[in-house]
Amino acid sequence: MASATGLAGRTRDLVGDEERARVSVGKAVRRAVADPLLGEEPRLTIQTGRLCSYQPKQQHRPGASATPVSGHAGPG
Repeated sequence: MASATGLAGRTRDLVGDEERARVSVGKAVRRAVADPLLGEEPRLTIQTGRLCSYQPKQQHRPGASATPVSGHAGPG
């Protein structure tokens, strides 16, 4: 019965594997992006919640080309 109660005797919510994984990933991502060496970019571009996403900001540098260095767009 003790395993059915959590902190301060409150009942624990039973959650499935997917919810535990979502919470674990969210915590890991939040810890990682809080690293001051990474700067602001991860905090501004990575979202956690029901789904995780990375939405990079488009940065255009003057003189930058959209074509790959090799001169072709890819295989084929």
